[in-house]
Amino acid sequence: MFNTGARNYVNRLYASRSHVELTVGVLKDGMTKIKHFGPDGKEKEEKLTYPVGSIGKTITAALLAKRVEEGKIDLHKSLCDYIPGLPKRYYPNLLRLATHHSGYFIQPLTFTEMLKSQLRQHKEDGMFRKNPFHGHTMDKEFIPILTQTKLKDKPYKYRYSNFGFSVLAYILGRIEGSDYYTVIEPYIRKELGLSDTGYGDISLTGYDKKDRPCRPWLWDKNDIITPAGGIYSSIEDLLAYAQKHLDGSLPYVAQCHKRLADGQKDFSQGLAWHLKNGTEISYHEGLAGAFSSVLAIDLKKKCAVAIGLNYGMVFLEKLAFIMLEDMHL
Repeated sequence: MFNTGARNYVNRLYASRSHVELTVGVLKDGMTKIKHFGPDGKEKEEKLTYPVGSIGKTITAALLAKRVEEGKIDLHKSLCDYIPGLPKRYYPNLLRLATHHSGYFIQPLTFTEMLKSQLRQHKEDGMFRKNPFHGHTMDKEFIPILTQTKLKDKPYKYRYSNFGFSVLAYILGRIEGSDYYTVIEPYIRKELGLSDTGYGDISLTGYDKKDRPCRPWLWDKNDIITPAGGIYSSIEDLLAYAQKHLDGSLPYVAQCHKRLADGQKDFSQGLAWHLKNGTEISYHEGLAGAFSSVLAIDLKKKCAVAIGLNYGMVFLEKLAFIMLEDMHL
């Protein structure tokens, strides 16, 4: 499964970590191979469900693309066209929300509140142990944030925003006369065919940078940011989801992989997906407390890599890119 470059990366991963649970899956020509490696680096039989955080944004984007195809949503319309009762002024359109160019901050906090939150997290052993988004609720804070955050009518530079995607999730629920979870959970089960993927708490031990155990972040469906990062999944499901992006069975997902906006130095933006410059690779990482994951799809080679790890703040896309460059089963 690993070429020399990938093996070197994995060896470095293990060098400073004593409790690694690493699941790596590859998909090519409709066939999958999944391997799990324990703390000793040896392969073992185990199937784990990981918190996969922001990879869930790509599922929100897939449903968004479906609603665009159905004519229920227009990406060029303002969010206020779908959320009535807001003060009359400029609000970003759905395309800017979906490509992280809305101007909204990553968290549902003001700049001062964000600094206080970061200081508190540092004192309490950081984001590995405590979900900084937990407790900021839809019923009390969502609409006030929209009404109090005044933005200018301009294409803001790329700024990753969990809040922006939660606005999209709210709209996806509202246009169906319901809430996000009532809409997304049947979509995940029935249309995507994923059985190990959903929103809620799971039992799995993760680890921080000092090799100390941490439980998964706590989430509540009433938290504003849960739609943007509170999802869990297995590597099996992530590869099955990747297959839906490759086999043409859901034609509307092709919209998600179009280059619609600038990103950062190495990638452009589709709907949620990062599009690696100079390639046809779409990817998204998932960082959730003491867990890291990534899903990367090569649309040209028709292959994908999914990785889950029980250590936080490990950027696994480099390993995924190495594997995609020399894909073999």
